[in-house]
Amino acid sequence: MRVTRQKVRWLRLATLAMGTTFFLNGCDPSIKATIEDGVITLANSFLAALFQALVQVGAEAAQTTV
Repeated sequence: MRVTRQKVRWLRLATLAMGTTFFLNGCDPSIKATIEDGVITLANSFLAALFQALVQVGAEAAQTTV
């Protein structure tokens, strides 16, 4: 079975996510909630910036073709 780089990246990401979950399992609930909120905020900000950039690229492409 051939393992591609993409599969290796997904495996590393899954391992990191599972490791973080197990690491935070025995942690103080307030610290755990703070870390989880930070990760959620980071992900939301990243996706919002990505979508905004895609919309801007689409708008610029529409302006140059007209």
